[in-house]
Amino acid sequence: MTAWTQSTQIYSGIRESRFLRRPSSRREGRLRAEHVENDVTKALLNVFEHCSREVLGAFLKLLNVKDHPETFEFDFQITDTFSYRQKPKRIMLALISASTSRISNSSYIVERSRPDACVFNKDTAVLIEAKTQSPLVKEQIESHIKQYLGSTTQKRTITWEEIGENSKTVRKSLPPGDQFIVSQFCAFLNWLA
Repeated sequence: MTAWTQSTQIYSGIRESRFLRRPSSRREGRLRAEHVENDVTKALLNVFEHCSREVLGAFLKLLNVKDHPETFEFDFQITDTFSYRQKPKRIMLALISASTSRISNSSYIVERSRPDACVFNKDTAVLIEAKTQSPLVKEQIESHIKQYLGSTTQKRTITWEEIGENSKTVRKSLPPGDQFIVSQFCAFLNWLA
């Protein structure tokens, strides 16, 4: 029995698993997990929120954001199209796996564009679009910038593999409870690979 199956069985009495595993229509033999992009984004925000701010600080360092980690807040499934564009420093961050394809799709529907998360303080907004199994669509990123951040936005892309390696490095200096949370998050990222 895999750890995944065990954890699903353990929690099945508490709440239904959000991961629906079934064969993918896109790749033969590959499992598709619906909602994974939302779940991995929420897991990342939970790590930032519930662990030592050293974890968030290491993430911000990847983005060259020097603001103190304690000043940041988190939003999930962004709908506010005004607040973040008021920040002096705005970053549109795409979180992808190393194997994620990048495409252009002129038929992309802008009205359905909603960023997955935002890490922000009074000076900085890091808007996040997470990809796990779907491609990174140029038009989606441009729509996010236009609707939520404005034209003077820095674009960045970081891989989940970089996040995982960064987390493993930081984990060594954390208290035992935080080490456990970060190790579980890294295991989740490994499951995505």
